[in-house]
Amino acid sequence: MKMRKSRSLFETLFLMLLFTTLVHGQWQTQDSGVTVNLRDVCFVDGLHGWAVGDSATIIATTDGGETWHMQESPIKEISLQKVIFLSKYVGYVIGDNQDQASSPKGFILATKNGGVTWEARKADIKFLLKGLSFISTDTGWVVGQAQDPRRNGILLHTIDGGQTWQTQLETGKNELLVAVHFVNAQEGWMIGGDFFDNFSFTDVFSQTQKMSVLR
Repeated sequence: MKMRKSRSLFETLFLMLLFTTLVHGQWQTQDSGVTVNLRDVCFVDGLHGWAVGDSATIIATTDGGETWHMQESPIKEISLQKVIFLSKYVGYVIGDNQDQASSPKGFILATKNGGVTWEARKADIKFLLKGLSFISTDTGWVVGQAQDPRRNGILLHTIDGGQTWQTQLETGKNELLVAVHFVNAQEGWMIGGDFFDNFSFTDVFSQTQKMSVLR
């Protein structure tokens, strides 16, 4: 009888805890303070986060999103696509001038002080940059795509924190790259294709295998 009571009490407490978690886990709207389209967000803990978007917009929070403040991009009038931070201090942003399809350019920004200041690490890429991944403060990748008539993709790699970038892969026509993620220096994934429905995998950078996405 005592065991049944204990089990019943445990189940009741568990359900109460689950209900409390669900109730307090509801999403709430937070005021970003900007009116442009925001395209990506990154948090390194429960307090420190950044969001990026159109018109070279970078906003940051130190209180979990209750308040946001603007950070200044060194390059204006571009669309910032992705943001990643490895700590409260070291972060990267990629963007492009997607509204100027006749002469596409990609841009890579970096900060070492949490976004107090940003600097351009590379600003002469003739591709629209769409995805980035870093496994350390030094080692990272970005992917992008060229506009007509080439419509191909590119994978760039850095081992010095974005100071220099090397082309690791340039795809054929109609093979656009839109996202990349690496878990270590040898293993990573990319998403791309003419209709964004192909999946690519590499284990030693020497070979890229394509396969259809499972639906």
